[in-house]
This record gives sequence, structure tokens and C-alpha cells, in this order.
Amino acid sequence: MRPCRIEGIGALAGRFEAMLLDQFGVLHDGHAAFPGALEAVRRLHDAGLRLAVLSNSGKRTAANAARLEELGFAAELFDAVITSGELCRQLLLEDLASGRLAAGTPVHMIASASEASPLDGVALTRARCPEEAALVLIAGRDPHGPALDAELAPLLPLARRGVPCLCANPDRTIYGPAGPMPGPGALAEAYGAAGGPVRMVGKPQPEIFRAALAALGGPATERTLMVGDSPSHDTAGAAALGLPTLLIEGGVQAAGGAGPTPDFVAARFTW
Repeated sequence: MRPCRIEGIGALAGRFEAMLLDQFGVLHDGHAAFPGALEAVRRLHDAGLRLAVLSNSGKRTAANAARLEELGFAAELFDAVITSGELCRQLLLEDLASGRLAAGTPVHMIASASEASPLDGVALTRARCPEEAALVLIAGRDPHGPALDAELAPLLPLARRGVPCLCANPDRTIYGPAGPMPGPGALAEAYGAAGGPVRMVGKPQPEIFRAALAALGGPATERTLMVGDSPSHDTAGAAALGLPTLLIEGGVQAAGGAGPTPDFVAARFTW
């Protein structure tokens, strides 16, 4: 069955009570809001829809909300901002509370310079070197950092020992000054292929979608639209929970990965 093509989100505003909006690729490109995106969010908000931003960002919610404000999206436009980094931090706190993790456990963390926040306020320690780590946390990759193989090399002994890995950003591709490059999800997959147990936190895993629905007060799934530009993360993850989907074909990741046929397609996220 072919998806229904729409010219703008206004065509669907009356059919849904809530929307989950991917951040990077739908609302902005990392540098500026996409043309028409801010108007679309404002008009959805004014129409009474509940709106949540859903992001595979290794950063916490507050950092992403601040970034959205910098790009012109006022905080009051959204009912929730849900990030994989925040969910990852919650998992670590739950594991500490339950005893599955001991306080002070050494963690080897891989992130860009601004993505250390999943460990903020968590009773774990940063490992002085990979060899002493009892947990690997992949929150991001530095576009200016080492190549994937070079970053993986010191992790291979940990993977062979079965040291667990949490990936707070499952994106397989990131976009740096030189163009696309392997993302944190690709590094986590390579770690898993080397024998290390890996837990992915974020889209397309169901937990992040359930967290967004809960934050919006539990709207009916059939009345909640997922708007994303990644077939393999946004469309696949939402469809698995029975959420209708809109794929933005002009987004950053629309050509990457495979996924189920979306219910709707649009060139851009505009009203």
C-alpha cells in the first residue's frame, strides 16, 4: 500500500491529538530551523495538539530544550522533550538503586565534547583508561575524532571479556564538516560484533516512544502521529507500536536505512 502524500502537516492536524516530532532532520539541520518548521509547530500548538520532541541525542533533555530555544522554538511550544541520553541516565540510576550496578563502577565513556551529561550526578566514576572499565557508555562520536576502527581498537579487549555497553545514541550515521561518517550506533554494533553485550537506548527501541506517550498523558496510539525523517529509526520504531507515521523525505536521514512503508509522506515539515 502506498503512503498518502501531503503538502503540509496542516492537512493532518484535525486527525490527531498528539504528535511526536523528530528533532534533527525534521525541526532543524543542526545549525538552523528548517524553513516553515517553526510555523508548523506553532500552528499545531495553537490547534491544541500535544507535542513531544523525540531525539536520539546522547545529551540530556535540558541541553536539547535549550538548543531548540536557541533555534527559535520556544519551550512552551512543546509538552515534552525526550532524549535517549536522558533515558540512558535513568537506566543507570535504576541499576544503581537496584544493585545491578555498584556505586563507583568505572565507566569508559565515548562522546563528543558536549555529551558527557548522561553521567552528571550519577554515582559512577570515569575510568582512567579503557582497561579498567566495567561498563562502556557510548553517548556520541566526535566528528573531529578518530576513525571508527581506531576508536574501536581499545574497546576490543573489553568486548572479548564481556564488559557490557550502553549506547545512548543508536544513530549509525553522524554529519560532520567532511560529510556523513559512522555514528555511535555503528560503533556500538561493532562492539557487539566483537562479542560485547550491547543495549541500545533510543529510537527505534520501544522504550523511548513509550516514554514520550507517557509524558503526553497517554494519548491513544492511533491518534498519535510520529513525524520523522529516518525510515529505520522513526518509521520502524513507531510502526512497531502501532503509531501512524509521517516520513519527511527532505530530511537529513530520509535516504538512509530501510523501514516499513509510512502512512504519510511529505517533502518538508511545513504547515
